[in-house]
Amino acid sequence: MKSLIIVNPADCIGCRTCEVACVVAHPSEQELNADVFLPRLKVQRLDSISAPVMCHQCENAPCVGACPVGALTMGEQVVQTNSARCIGCQSCVSGVPVWNDHIQSLPGIPDNKL
Repeated sequence: MKSLIIVNPADCIGCRTCEVACVVAHPSEQELNADVFLPRLKVQRLDSISAPVMCHQCENAPCVGACPVGALTMGEQVVQTNSARCIGCQSCVSGVPVWNDHIQSLPGIPDNKL
């Protein structure tokens, strides 16, 4: 089962508390460390509206097909990353604008689920 966060953008004040809650909710996937803060979602701001955006876990995820070295794979229900294979080329982002602000964070993360 895929989990989603549904937000009313009119109520979002851009405080980014949801980013912190995301990291705290998934501590086994990364060490809780102020120097390395990598939530699965990111608060995006457009004009006067803020809202958290997260990977949509597409069935035919364009990021997986775009990766030239196979660092992204489709798991049972989620896209998985293999940081050891990632070369940081950002090809995975080309068709997936949701992740534009996340790509610099992906290399170096232990194998995880986006």
